[in-house]
Amino acid sequence: MPRNWTLSFEVMPPRNPQTAPKFWHNVDELVKLRPQFLSVTYGAAGKNRGTALDVAIKIVKDTPITPLAHLTSADMAKEDVEKVVDKFLQHGIRMFLALRGDPQTVDTERKVPVGTKMVESASELTYLIRSHDRRNQRLNASEKFKSIARPLVIAVAAFPDGNPELRTNQDQEIERLLEKQDAGADFAITQLFYDSKVFDSFMQKSRKRGVTLPIIAGIMPTWEPHRLNRSFENIGIRPSEQLLRDLNNADNDELRENIGLQFFQNLSSHALQSGATGLHFFTFNNSEPSVELLKTMSS
Repeated sequence: MPRNWTLSFEVMPPRNPQTAPKFWHNVDELVKLRPQFLSVTYGAAGKNRGTALDVAIKIVKDTPITPLAHLTSADMAKEDVEKVVDKFLQHGIRMFLALRGDPQTVDTERKVPVGTKMVESASELTYLIRSHDRRNQRLNASEKFKSIARPLVIAVAAFPDGNPELRTNQDQEIERLLEKQDAGADFAITQLFYDSKVFDSFMQKSRKRGVTLPIIAGIMPTWEPHRLNRSFENIGIRPSEQLLRDLNNADNDELRENIGLQFFQNLSSHALQSGATGLHFFTFNNSEPSVELLKTMSS
């Protein structure tokens, strides 16, 4: 039965050659599920931008799936961002996720010349990508044709319960989403969440405030307590206490998997009922939980 919602996955470029075979095996498994796109992470402070480009190029060449290339703006000059954008565009990659990203750590800071125009936000990055592509089209007829055949698409992040890093709340993040929409974003992908009521509130308030962008719900299917806890440590989104308790009390792997599948099936179904355009699964380069969840949802 055909899906009436979009499906996509996030993959993380392998950090070393030894993990590359496993990474591409997971990509192959995800491609079999016919997603609308695969998002390719960029790394903290753009640390693995070269690898991300290589992965996106290979996805374009070897699969029928479109890559969504992450771009971050933190600590980056306008001129440097434009060079990175050009590299992706030159290889036919015309779908981006515009993110503010993490600032560089102290030991990786670089001195920026006085007067350098920095890209301060995801909204600025969104506007920059789109305006840079328009300028390329004016200067080059072939670029104009490419834009007709394959329009530029820009996604942005949304935070249903506020952004822990910036200490914003839901209402503030809706205002930020409106700014991204005005800057030229085409759709939004939410940060992961565990409470369907929070997501429903975010969707209702967003639509009332004038957000018209399609919003895709970000889901991290897992039944491993350590993965949930590690995610909380990294991004500050607190997992469901009930889910953690049930998983920790389970005495075997099969029971933990059933508990996790039931929880994330309910969460995914509620997100779609609340108006999400589709589901975006954060895989952490492990296709199995997403594959199993989709099987459960289609049964």
